[in-house]
Amino acid sequence: KPARTSGKLTYVPLLGIGGRLTYAFHTRYAWEAAVAFATGTSASYGAFPDPGGGPAGDLARTTRLARLELGATMRLGVRYIPTLHAGVGAAIRFRGGGDFTTFGQTQDDALASEVVLDLVGVGGLGFDYRINRRWIAGASVELRHAIPIGGPSSDSVEGFFHVSYYWYPRLFPFSD
Repeated sequence: KPARTSGKLTYVPLLGIGGRLTYAFHTRYAWEAAVAFATGTSASYGAFPDPGGGPAGDLARTTRLARLELGATMRLGVRYIPTLHAGVGAAIRFRGGGDFTTFGQTQDDALASEVVLDLVGVGGLGFDYRINRRWIAGASVELRHAIPIGGPSSDSVEGFFHVSYYWYPRLFPFSD
């Protein structure tokens, strides 16, 4: 997950868990709602301006997030299923207090923790395999861009593996 500071990018691993509820009106496309919770490892930023006004130093902080998205997925097959996904949503990022180090001295929580609300856009590609009528397994890669409301932007490239159970309730008369 990159974080932009002073024109430099910092990349950290992001690990989380999520769930997705899907409803298909047709065999080719499905509407989806997804929720996810994730945390990154500590991101380090060099030559960061001292929050107390002294010389620049190194800043380290951890970010966690909770996200809700709505979107659609196009499915381009029956047994072997390439997929295209697009969605929008909102995320809350919990940016932990920053530890600031200069001249070998570390000041814990020199930069206050904060909560940032983001608008999120997502696009993805995937491939699913239909094991039988009810079970599907697959993998996907999704690109996300977070447009912040009161904080720095955030971009991520996320990979997913899933095993899904399909249920066909026929709730609407116009469903295939």
